[in-house]
Amino acid sequence: MFFVPGRPVFAQAPAKLCAPEANCQENGDFAATITDSSTSKVGSDRILTVNLRFQNKRSTPLILGYVANSGIATDEEGNRYGVYSADAVRGLGEISRLVDPKFQLRAGETANARLEYTWRPRRSEIVGVTWVPEFTVREILPVGQNRQYRLGKEWALKFAPVGRTVGSVAEPPTAVPASAPSTEVSQTGGPVAPLADPCAAKSRCASGGQYFTAEIEDISSSRSPAPRYQHSLRLRVRFQNLTNQPLNLAYHSGTSVVVDDLGQRFVSHRPGTYDTSVEGIGVAARSKVDTKFLLAPGEARSATFTVFRDAAKVFGRTYTFDTTIDRIELLPGGQVRTLGDFSLHFVNLDIRPPSSTGATNGGTSGAQAQSLDESVQKLKDLFKRKKK
Repeated sequence: MFFVPGRPVFAQAPAKLCAPEANCQENGDFAATITDSSTSKVGSDRILTVNLRFQNKRSTPLILGYVANSGIATDEEGNRYGVYSADAVRGLGEISRLVDPKFQLRAGETANARLEYTWRPRRSEIVGVTWVPEFTVREILPVGQNRQYRLGKEWALKFAPVGRTVGSVAEPPTAVPASAPSTEVSQTGGPVAPLADPCAAKSRCASGGQYFTAEIEDISSSRSPAPRYQHSLRLRVRFQNLTNQPLNLAYHSGTSVVVDDLGQRFVSHRPGTYDTSVEGIGVAARSKVDTKFLLAPGEARSATFTVFRDAAKVFGRTYTFDTTIDRIELLPGGQVRTLGDFSLHFVNLDIRPPSSTGATNGGTSGAQAQSLDESVQKLKDLFKRKKK
């Protein structure tokens, strides 16, 4: 390329990452794609859950934070949903009075985040079926070597309308081989190839960046007897350390949620109680962090997650499972520091519905199980009428 006096020289534009038909927002620094969405209810509250994938387009690291109180979603009836607490934001750190720099992307790296928008309708209000999600992220810039930061560019993101389930999106462009986490960056100043997804071509798999993978090994379903009819799901998840260093992980308390294809929501614990829903992995809570889940380089180990819901008389066919895993570091004096958290998202999990005895029902579909319950109830009503 030759420089001609009097003519402007234009920099080469970064390659486009937003796939065709994807619900994606893109700028010169990153691309943000909605991978899917779902709705559920907790009491009177309606909850819209939006899962996103961010990809760094730069040749240098990028730190992003969610700007507190910026998340809104409006349905076609004009109802306004909001992201009302830090607990409704997973993966992304929050920017409010303090700055949380945990969402760090190396050159070409992708990572997931999750937002929960909530609205409480009045009895006369009509609930919509499509939503326009919006929120704002801002760049966080390190200053010196003392973990100090200042704020950089800000992006207001607004996406196309989403329905109850968006579904999967196209995979990122062909990537370079995955590697262990490193601080090295490209020196070319131009766009870099995206890092490989460790879960590529694997079903029931979610990645914790380039640090670990999490794969669903097994799902079991059970139901307690009448009159409570509590429906429980147990998910066995296998974690594998992808790095050449020891890796300490912990389950972020209160973050396990399952939503079925009927919009029914399973939770990890009841309000006002401790979250004891996991086995085999430590729990990171506000008051205490259990550091027992330490993986050696390349090691794999499994943990079990349990969620439940009440009034289990109707069963869905497929399930979406979301949870958050913290990467932690043990400091001298027994102190623990959270280095980052990872929003894990598993879709289209298909299991056999439970029978009334608590064991899994051999292949009966959710609709068939519901029909069976209705038939049994009709027989009971008929028997009562005959006795009269």
